[in-house]
Amino acid sequence: MVAMLWSDPSFAWKVDTSSDPLTDTEIATALQLEPEADFAIATKCWKGQPERTLLFLITGQNYDESASYRNSLDGQFRVDKEPVQEVSFSPEDRGGMLVLRLSDEGSAVSKTLSDMERARTRIIFAVGGTIHVFPAGDSRKALGKFNSVCNSGLGAEAGSSAD
Repeated sequence: MVAMLWSDPSFAWKVDTSSDPLTDTEIATALQLEPEADFAIATKCWKGQPERTLLFLITGQNYDESASYRNSLDGQFRVDKEPVQEVSFSPEDRGGMLVLRLSDEGSAVSKTLSDMERARTRIIFAVGGTIHVFPAGDSRKALGKFNSVCNSGLGAEAGSSAD
């Protein structure tokens, strides 16, 4: 899905919902591409299970089975002109692509997503000496829809349509 979306330069936030075929649990995904680079923010959640929410940086590079990746990479996160926050990423193989998963699941992911939802101009991740700047665009609407699925069953109702 990511490779296909990189070919569309007008792409901003993409939110999709689906159902787990075994459990019928609603699943939401959100994706934002970095302009001018093969890099993306991706997040995934399962309805009523916000502690399982995942946040990835998709590098656009193939995962090299022969490479020796460190278990953890230090990084930074910032929204607009807010203070910089320290974050940690774990390199993973997802479908043959190298992705960096935000290491602290649960509350750290939830806080990062909440900050991203409030972004007005830009969302910044720095990892491995490279700074990745994503336009906030419609992050409030897109991540609001994403979070409504993640948190439903906990007092919020989710819509089932996708942008």
